[in-house]
Amino acid sequence: MERPARFAVDWPFGYDELAPYYAEVERTLPVSGPRRSAYPSGAPYPHGELPWSAKDAVIGAGLVELGLNVEMTPHAIATTNVDGRSACMYYGFCKNGCKSDAKGGGHVSYVPRAVGAGAEIRPGCFVLRVESEGGRATGVTYLEERFQPVERVFVSCYSIETPRLLLRSEVANSSDQVRRNLMTHTGRSCTGASTGPWTASSVGENDRAIAAAGTELATRALEATGATRMLASEGTPHLLGSCRMGDDPATSVVGPDCRSHDVPNLWTCDGSVFPTGGAVNPSLTIEALATRTARLALAGEGPTR
Repeated sequence: MERPARFAVDWPFGYDELAPYYAEVERTLPVSGPRRSAYPSGAPYPHGELPWSAKDAVIGAGLVELGLNVEMTPHAIATTNVDGRSACMYYGFCKNGCKSDAKGGGHVSYVPRAVGAGAEIRPGCFVLRVESEGGRATGVTYLEERFQPVERVFVSCYSIETPRLLLRSEVANSSDQVRRNLMTHTGRSCTGASTGPWTASSVGENDRAIAAAGTELATRALEATGATRMLASEGTPHLLGSCRMGDDPATSVVGPDCRSHDVPNLWTCDGSVFPTGGAVNPSLTIEALATRTARLALAGEGPTR
C-alpha cells in the first residue's frame, strides 16, 4: 500500500496480504453488495445488494446525468436470513439500532461466537493501566483497582483511548510516537432537499483539494436532480492513527503484526495503527487487521522477541 512520500507513509505490507481477511470478514458480518463492479472491490459479495431507496434513485440519476458509473455501495447488512438473524426488513433506522439484527456488528457477528467458545465478557470494567514487569505485560488493572493477570494484552480502545491508556501505563512508547500522527476523515456533506452524498479523506492540503473536488461533483449531481438549494457542511466522521504501524521501531509503535515493538506480549488492534486513512469507512479494514492479528498471535508468527 504505497503513497506519495510527501503526503503519507507506506503501510508495512501490501493489499494482497490483507485481501483474504477482508473476504473472511465480509462473510462473517455479512456484507451485501453488487454481484459485479466496475471498480476493484470484493464483488461478488456474500449477500446480494440492498434495493435502492427513493433517495438513492434520485441521486443516482443525477450522477448518471454527469456521465458517471453508478452502483450500490456494499453494506454490512444481511439481505437473506443468516445465523438466526433476520434479513433486512428496511425499517430505515440503521443508525438507531437494527431491530431485525440484519446489520452486522460486534454484538451479533462476533460476541455470540466468542462467548460460545468460552470468552467471558465483563461489562463496565474500565481499564486504568496495563501493568508490566521486566519488559513484558503482566496484566491489567481496572476499576475499582482490580488486577487481572494475563499472558497477552490486546488494546483495542481506538485512536484516543488507546494512546491514553498506553501513556498512562508508561509502556510501548520508546519511539515517542504514541499519540502522534492522528488523522481524521474530512466528511464534507453536500445536501440538496433531503439528499446528502459524502466525500472523505484525512486532513491536509491535498485532502482539502480532494474534498473540494468531491463537493463540487456532489453539487453538480444534486443540480442535475433538479435541486435548487444546496448546503455544504464540514465534519470529521472518523479518527485514525496515533499508534502507527510500521517496520521501524524508531518511527512506529507496533510492527506489521500489530505487536508492540517494545513489549512482546502486547498488541494494539484498532484504527489507531493505521499509517494512512482511506477514502471510505475504516471498519472493514479494522476488522480485517484484527482477524489477521489474532491469527498471527495464535500461530506464534511474526518477529521472535
